[in-house]
Amino acid sequence: MTITDVSWMRTIEGDDWGTYLDVQIHMGLCGSDDLGAIFDDNYIPGSSTLVFSADSLYLEGETGEWVTIHLEEPFDYPGAGNLVIEIQREGTADNTFLMTYRWYSHEYRTVSSPDPYAVSGSRDRVSSMLRIDFSEYGLQPSTWAWVKSLFGPPI
Repeated sequence: MTITDVSWMRTIEGDDWGTYLDVQIHMGLCGSDDLGAIFDDNYIPGSSTLVFSADSLYLEGETGEWVTIHLEEPFDYPGAGNLVIEIQREGTADNTFLMTYRWYSHEYRTVSSPDPYAVSGSRDRVSSMLRIDFSEYGLQPSTWAWVKSLFGPPI
């Protein structure tokens, strides 16, 4: 499948808008269910791809709304292996923070650092709730994604 957008659901916490500086999003594949503390070591070599870059990114959303970033370079996910989504940002232009819902896992699914140029960060079992949108073009009838596309979202 080809990933075209990533979204986060906004909570009542924080502000309903924010401007983020020097934003880059990379996607790639990881060979492990647990992320390590060194950012680059989490990628299968050669799989990291820059999918979004902006000097300034304005985001807004009401509580319970999905806040979406449309990728400049869609990412072709092969359907096997763990997906890494790495977000780097310099900071905010206006001291606002758009907060998103989080979930807890038994694995280390998040690595973060306050320094956007750090080579390593702190591992955590808490992650932002994330939605991945993808293009259905080219899916084969034998794939799970094709089957799900026939029936739509659960009721």
